[in-house]
Amino acid sequence: MRKSILFSLMAMIVLAMTACGSGDNGNNSATTGGDTGSETPAASDPYALYKKKGRNWTHKMEVAGNVSHSKTEVVELADDHAMITTTMLDKDKKPMEGMPEPTPTKIEFKTAEPVADTGGAKPAEPKKETVKAAGKDWKCVSYDDGKTWMAEDMPGLIVKSEMMELVEFND
Repeated sequence: MRKSILFSLMAMIVLAMTACGSGDNGNNSATTGGDTGSETPAASDPYALYKKKGRNWTHKMEVAGNVSHSKTEVVELADDHAMITTTMLDKDKKPMEGMPEPTPTKIEFKTAEPVADTGGAKPAEPKKETVKAAGKDWKCVSYDDGKTWMAEDMPGLIVKSEMMELVEFND
């Protein structure tokens, strides 16, 4: 029972991290609903990760000594949104028993409103580094002092963090 609860919690965390993206406020002039068939989306597009149907990626997670995986796939693509599914897998990358079938989650391609400057503390400067994961060198950025590394050209794609690592990326 405790294991099911732990894996359910991990699934919710992965889904939230995937759906929330990189924290980019989207305040740029890149198109976010246009070229859905692009092989190499613009690096400044905050939704580039979700703009290719069939694209999928798998993260390995380790929490309290338990290893599991989560696989996310773009299952539908439109000009203004994508539908993704996230499947929880066991340590051998097989679907976990007792887990519900993955339900599609809608990722809307819309630009967020700029956040007003409240005069508070300035955020830390992002760190940049090349991180090796899933058999590839990724140009990454970290907004939390190196605890989480995200792909620069695929905002929202976590390459490596304290409890998860990208182990597969299929374009």
